[in-house]
Amino acid sequence: MGRFADAVRRIAADGTGVLLAEQHLDMALDVADRWYLMEKGQIVEQVQEGTLAHVASRMAP
Repeated sequence: MGRFADAVRRIAADGTGVLLAEQHLDMALDVADRWYLMEKGQIVEQVQEGTLAHVASRMAP
């Protein structure tokens, strides 16, 4: 997972947008600066970096 996250960071640092559909939340939070929360195939929320705390409560255990 570490090599993949490093590659995503390098690509994004070069200015290329990256769309990442990821189930490993810790890695996704580490590499992204914005997130979209989907429920039942629909985007229900867009979250910017630094405002993610309330979204965690909506995640399945």
